Formats: sequence, C-alpha cells, structure tokens
Amino acid sequence: MIHPKQKKAQTVSLDMLLGFFVFLIFIILTFKIWNVYTIRFQNNIDTQDKWNIALQISDLMVKQRGYPPSWELDPINTEVIGFAWNENNLSELKIQTFVGYSMVTEGYPTQQELDNYHTVKKLMNIERYNFWFRIIDFDKTVVDNLQSGIPYHEINSVTIRRLVLVDGKKSILEFSIY
Repeated sequence: MIHPKQKKAQTVSLDMLLGFFVFLIFIILTFKIWNVYTIRFQNNIDTQDKWNIALQISDLMVKQRGYPPSWELDPINTEVIGFAWNENNLSELKIQTFVGYSMVTEGYPTQQELDNYHTVKKLMNIERYNFWFRIIDFDKTVVDNLQSGIPYHEINSVTIRRLVLVDGKKSILEFSIY
C-alpha cells in the first residue's frame, strides 16, 4: 500500500513537470512570434529604404542636368547623372548615353558591361541594389530601345514612374530598384 505522503509527493512532482512544460511552450511561442515580427519589421525598413532611394534618383534624373552639365560627352568623368533640359523635359542624348553605358545584355553579359553597370551603381550610390531603367510610351512599349540595367524578376522590387517629355514627346520614365 502507498503511503498518503508518497502520493502527495508524486502529485507535486507531476504538477511541477507540467508547469515547466507549459512555461517552456510559452517561451518557445514567444520567441517564434518575436522572430516573425522582427523579420516583417526589417522587410518594411528595407522596402522603405528602396522607395526613398528610387525617388531620390528619379528626382535627379528628371530635375537635374547632371554634373558636369554636358556629362553625356564624357560619361567616364560624370559625377551626377541627370537628364533634364528643365524639369521633366529630358534630353534624349543624355538618356541614350546613360543607356549605352549601363546596359547589360541579358543572359551572357560581357565583363565590360558588368564593369560599366557597377560604375553607374556606384555613381548613384546604390551598390547593394540592382536597378532597371527604361523610357516607355503610354501603351507600355519601350521608346527607341531606351532601357538599361539588369531586368528584374523579383517580388521585392520598387518601381518609380515619372511622366516626362523626351525631346518633346510624352513618355514615362521607370526606375526600379531590387
């Protein structure tokens, strides 16, 4: 026969063990939930950072001439990229120079294309991101093959669209970061 004090000791041990497992499950769930919200918060910060950078770069492209003002004649010595004759009225020659210098052939790019692309990224201060640039008509067709960068296939991209005039023709400037 089991003595009543031994039964009580077994119950106390079982209660303590059950309490410990409930506490352990609570701690594990708390850490999992904390991790999910931390990842979401970090993704939101990264997306907001991309929006800010894309907006600043597109502003420079459509509102500034660039530096030096005739940088399209010597793209290697460019300090600031800008396409504007005046705000939202862009020079097709500057855009063509930018496209020619930053274009990357899809599939098998040459080393020179990659070097130029990385030089442009460094110039725009976006080394940790990739970019895609193009000028399109209102029916979404690319104007005179004016597109450059690496085409994106990612969900986490950010695209800024600006209404512009390219040598007097209404178009849309698209700049994407991913």
